[in-house]
Amino acid sequence: MLFKKKNKSKTGNSDIAFGFKFAMDYIETVLEYEKTLEDKINMIDFFMEVTRRDIQYDLLSKFLYSEMDDIKIDFPFAMDYFISNSDFPNKAVLIRKDKTVDLSQDTIILLPWDRYAFSYTVKSILQNGFKYIKSNHRGYYFSDIDLCYVYNGNHSIATGIIKKTGQIRVKEYDIKNLFKDLTTDGLNWYINGEKQLIKVFDFRISILYELAKTKYNLTNNSL
Repeated sequence: MLFKKKNKSKTGNSDIAFGFKFAMDYIETVLEYEKTLEDKINMIDFFMEVTRRDIQYDLLSKFLYSEMDDIKIDFPFAMDYFISNSDFPNKAVLIRKDKTVDLSQDTIILLPWDRYAFSYTVKSILQNGFKYIKSNHRGYYFSDIDLCYVYNGNHSIATGIIKKTGQIRVKEYDIKNLFKDLTTDGLNWYINGEKQLIKVFDFRISILYELAKTKYNLTNNSL
């Protein structure tokens, strides 16, 4: 298999936009070489797994290498479009409110934001084990990208991930309805590529979204 080198000129785009486009161009080239639907899906699944693992441990380990003041993560998609805005008929679907997420196996993104509180939490869990607390451990699981986003209980859940112990329960959403209208360039979320909604907090989320959309389109166009 021969891949042509891409022009490295970024033509005014940021490094983030360039990284997103580079990844998507490479994936598109790979899929063009694959002849069967099964092979294409297998490659998409592989690239999604690479991306999920990369973003999980990159975010999880930032506390160790840098101050946390300027490092933020947010809801992976455009919140208003995603759930509540009545102007948008194509919304994500809540599948269940008690999806079990295994901290030893499932991919979870979160940011331990207080390094000193984190150290106390680590010590406590090492001594007493991980205990699920419904009022504290909160997040969303997106079945189409096989990713859980945690927004509360970050320090104890992060410890459980590293020590491969514990489970939490979160809301599970199906995002297939978003594929028709929600688009991204790696920097922002748009409606049909026009109306800008919010910024993407990490371009790897955009890659996962585009891969999930490609997988869905390939599968359904083959039926």
